[in-house]
Amino acid sequence: MLFVLHLGAQTVKLNIRNVKTTKGSIQLVVFKDAESFKKDCPCIIKRFSKDSLNDGSITLSMHLPKGEYGIILLDDENDNEDMDNNIIGLPKEGYGFAGFTHRGIRRPKFDNFKFTVEEGVKTMGIRVRYL
Repeated sequence: MLFVLHLGAQTVKLNIRNVKTTKGSIQLVVFKDAESFKKDCPCIIKRFSKDSLNDGSITLSMHLPKGEYGIILLDDENDNEDMDNNIIGLPKEGYGFAGFTHRGIRRPKFDNFKFTVEEGVKTMGIRVRYL
């Protein structure tokens, strides 16, 4: 379910670091709650070029209505709009979570990386991880 942004949308600014290549694009996948994350049913998927990538870092912004969200980043190096995995199921492309440093191999819970959008600009970091 994708939703239309309304006039009350707030800016979410993401400072992304550790992007290893200029190939492909960056995909931000936005989830509204734990259930949508569990079912892999995002409310927004947005793609960005890496044109402004500088020394592995890039700042991206998007607008979201007030509320609770979780954002996952995919460094989609081959632009196929999907996370590529190796033969044992581990990601072959970079990924990250807004405001959360993922250290394990298992998928985190939504509560680990959820955040609230309120008035004004919400600034968060994402460190891209490669296995």
